[in-house]
Amino acid sequence: MTQCDVCNEAITNPICTDCLQTEVTHWMEDFNAGNVEEVKSLKKLFAHFKSGVNCIICKNELNVCAHCYCKEAKRYVNPENDRKFIRAFDFELFELL
Repeated sequence: MTQCDVCNEAITNPICTDCLQTEVTHWMEDFNAGNVEEVKSLKKLFAHFKSGVNCIICKNELNVCAHCYCKEAKRYVNPENDRKFIRAFDFELFELL
């Protein structure tokens, strides 16, 4: 099994950062829950993490797990929306509360 280049754990939810970004930004816009532009900038941060497993949604390659992406994205969520975000994107983020 391919490991995440950020945390070195096995990638068990193979969803690429592009697909996650789409879902996270839609969620943030729907709930006016944070800084969407900062979340979009994460694409640049994770752009060089490719060539591992294929995304189950779009089939693009990825090497960063959903947990690590959502952990970074959560930094841009307004604090009052933390619990909602974690419920929506539950990739073992409860430790961050």
